[in-house]
Amino acid sequence: MATLLVFFVVAVAAFVIMGGLSFRSERREWNRGICPDCFRPWKCFDWDSQGGRMYKCGGGHYVDITAPWVDRSYSQGCGK
Repeated sequence: MATLLVFFVVAVAAFVIMGGLSFRSERREWNRGICPDCFRPWKCFDWDSQGGRMYKCGGGHYVDITAPWVDRSYSQGCGK
């Protein structure tokens, strides 16, 4: 029983850590709506049925955003 409890706690901790790292990575790539490589604004060009948005800049770079709060103010017209 104690082994199962330890496994559960470790699994939950790993899930929380991976989610936090994923959010941080998306936020860093999003860079407040500006491409970090060429400093041009991201423009939405594709979306999926689960709410993910794909952006591209004028320099040919792409970013995929899945978390709804990363690009909250920009995603209003994306896919609508």
